[in-house]
Amino acid sequence: MVTLAQLKEDFEPRVREELLAQGKDPDVKPTHRWLREHSFWGVFTYCRSREVTVDEVLLEELGFDERPSKPLPGHSVETKRLLHSFFTEESDDYNRVNNSTVDDLPTHMRTLMNLCLDTHGHADLTKIARMDRRGQFFALRDLFKNLEDHHETQGAAYNYASTLVTFYDWLELRDEIDSHRADEIRDRFDWEYQREGSSYVLTATEVWQLWKATKTLTEKVIIILLFASGLRPDDIRVLTADKIYLDPYDPHLEFGADRKNGAGKPALLAGDDILKRHLELLKQDPDWNGAILPSDQSESGSRSYSFIRDRFDDVVERSDVNIDRDDYELTPSAGRDFYMNLLAEARLGFRRDVTEPTTDAAGSSSERVVNKHYLMDRKNRRFFRKHVSSYIEAAFEDLAIPLANEATQSKTLPGQTKMQDWMNDEDAAALLELGIIGRVVHSGTNRIDQFLCHHRDGSPSSVRDSNVSTTRRAVIGVTGVTVLATALAMALHASSLPLPESAGLLFSSLFIGVASIPD
Repeated sequence: MVTLAQLKEDFEPRVREELLAQGKDPDVKPTHRWLREHSFWGVFTYCRSREVTVDEVLLEELGFDERPSKPLPGHSVETKRLLHSFFTEESDDYNRVNNSTVDDLPTHMRTLMNLCLDTHGHADLTKIARMDRRGQFFALRDLFKNLEDHHETQGAAYNYASTLVTFYDWLELRDEIDSHRADEIRDRFDWEYQREGSSYVLTATEVWQLWKATKTLTEKVIIILLFASGLRPDDIRVLTADKIYLDPYDPHLEFGADRKNGAGKPALLAGDDILKRHLELLKQDPDWNGAILPSDQSESGSRSYSFIRDRFDDVVERSDVNIDRDDYELTPSAGRDFYMNLLAEARLGFRRDVTEPTTDAAGSSSERVVNKHYLMDRKNRRFFRKHVSSYIEAAFEDLAIPLANEATQSKTLPGQTKMQDWMNDEDAAALLELGIIGRVVHSGTNRIDQFLCHHRDGSPSSVRDSNVSTTRRAVIGVTGVTVLATALAMALHASSLPLPESAGLLFSSLFIGVASIPD
């Protein structure tokens, strides 16, 4: 266990010495990436079991200075003042920006201000937000057009424009502006489904190497949620047990609109047994708050980003994964990159095999609309799982979740749906076919009555009115009623109801069985 004294006596002098040897200022806080690249892991180990961040230790305990930021362009003192307040509140007070993206805000806004200077002759973004609706339209349209030309990918343009939307939302909350149209105009550029891709995506073999390097159950849960469900660290922090659906036919997670990137139901591709075991252990704590990574020391009740990042770094350090690229840093976001890359491949297959012919048949002019909505339901999560099964098996071996047979699907806690939802689901297949049972019992009891009628006078009423074979008929009748009642109870317990035809056969058989009992 690394102590603070060890950091001060050994870690800090070696870091400063290395910075000085590379011509860097030894008093300025190094980046996390630089520390990892030079194998200075001590501070990460120290922070792992404490509710403190690496930056807090470097600045407050080890005496490094904050890295100086580049000045914002332009001459508007008010806009610069508002931006600095925005950066501080978003990263500190609201905790909406995690450690991996906190530096993106000033970078994005600085670029936007430079582009605004080139486009309009000024860098005053607040001035644009205070224009009338018509003025905002033309000013933002031209700015976003310049933004699109500035970046190599539409995904980067979308991300930068979204930062401006967030800033304008913040201004509106503070009553600095009345309203804005940045989100409306951004969406008109149709960047929504073109995200900025990673410079490198891990292969299935490299994910397998990470998986084999996990030791603790917590590490396994984190790797599964990152790579087999495509979650961001912030998604893991807000994930609760009641939003985990482990139905073998459609294993998935669920998020509401309050999530950073909106509502969604990502498919779970592997590790359902690991999650079950983890949840069972959590349930043993009577004070458990339902979080997938609970913490008694944090206000949110969940583990911090630093905790997830440190666990991920531990796995990386033990694994054989070594990405020799200057433009790539292996972080938890690699999990989502891997997952989304698989999803993109599946969508290509989906568009080729389903969307395009469906669009033509439906007379729809927008393939994107069909693709957007159709891929979100359970049938298409199943399509996704089927398409990527070979990759997931290579990455997680026998932990990959196999495709369950629709005819034998069932619901599994936690996260099972309500019985009425299950009964109304057109994909739900009955575990017990009541129609078959109804037909068998109906046919059997009918044949018995016909047999008895044939040996008497051919009248069913005369058979029921007589005392001939009373014991035998009573046994048959009681047995028929018992079988039907048992079948009905088993079917309801399995959350399945018969079709109207099956119900009719059941009641018909039940009536014959009751009628077979002598008076």
